Amino acid sequence: MIGGAFNLPSNREIRTLMSISKKKKEKVRFSDTIIFNLSYRCVNFIKINPYKRKKMANTLKSLGITDTPEMVYAKAFVRSSFYAGLGLVLIVVHPLFTGVLVYYAIQSFMKEIKKTDHLMRARREKIEQELPRFVGTITQEIKQRQDVLGILIDYRKYTDSILGEELEITIADMKTSDYENAISRLNARVGSSLLSDIIQGLIAILRGDDMLIYFENLSIQLRAFEKTRLKMEMLKRPPKMKKYTIFLLITFLMIIFYAIGYDIMNTLPNIF
Repeated sequence: MIGGAFNLPSNREIRTLMSISKKKKEKVRFSDTIIFNLSYRCVNFIKINPYKRKKMANTLKSLGITDTPEMVYAKAFVRSSFYAGLGLVLIVVHPLFTGVLVYYAIQSFMKEIKKTDHLMRARREKIEQELPRFVGTITQEIKQRQDVLGILIDYRKYTDSILGEELEITIADMKTSDYENAISRLNARVGSSLLSDIIQGLIAILRGDDMLIYFENLSIQLRAFEKTRLKMEMLKRPPKMKKYTIFLLITFLMIIFYAIGYDIMNTLPNIF
């Protein structure tokens, strides 16, 4: 009755919307339903800067998330409000609990807002890892043909990566609209400077230019970029291994000290 009076969605509608918003078939939890319901009521009160809203909307679309930017902010507010409210309740126990939970609420809100950017950055990095192979394929293909759509279709057949998913969208877009605009939209969705260089080359091919030398040079640059990336990953591994080494060393020393202490405790009564 209350939902009908205030034009709110029913529980069944909420579960349907949440299941659609998830890319994988996951069971909708009861807590998610409550958060969605409360967030839905807050959406109309949230105002976002037009530039930030457009940027976040593009990011959500690229990630396949159906939530609006306002809903993202609303969910972040609802989740953080739970911790802040709990902190205010615990003020009767000790003010320290309140301070800790309010601080955690602020951090939780910021983390939820930046979550889409982190997901998009990870998606972009995975796409960029495949670009050397993608450019190498284009370089070999344009030696025999200038059919950009055919090259993309053939490449898509042999890859199940995130880049392949983006190419599938682009292929469908090219079949129903202008080729240059469809490829330009691929660049806008991913937002990678490395992919932008490839897009410029593909557009030039569509215009009839000979881009073989361009892609050969670009292939060399991307291979160098890949080597640099692998070196950076190798440099990050020693600190991770160092943590495990220190942990093993401490564990080993604790075992030794325990054995020595146990032996001493058993020997002392015999001495005295």
